[in-house]
Amino acid sequence: MVHDAVVRVRHTVTSVTTGAGPHIEREYPKKADAVIPMGAVVALDAGEAVVYDPAGALPIKGVASCSAAADAPGISLCVLGRVRADLLTVSGGAAPDAATLAKLEERHIYAEESV
Repeated sequence: MVHDAVVRVRHTVTSVTTGAGPHIEREYPKKADAVIPMGAVVALDAGEAVVYDPAGALPIKGVASCSAAADAPGISLCVLGRVRADLLTVSGGAAPDAATLAKLEERHIYAEESV
């Protein structure tokens, strides 16, 4: 008996960084109980990562390159390079405004459309 079978497997890999680089990612401690989604614009509050609030006074540090649950001790941030604009969010899950994108560019983090 002969069996012919075709197995198809689809892998979806999502990365906040885009383009050939260079990209620099660094690990930072995270505020206790803070949930930070991948693609969130992140600020540091007393040295601990929190989702950036455009109405607040904290400066931008980078973009979350992975998600961090409430119990995670830290998070990896892209602090230099190109990131996908379609994945970027700020506090409340909103898309970043032009002023936030300009602040990212001041840090040499460039939001680009995904291709």
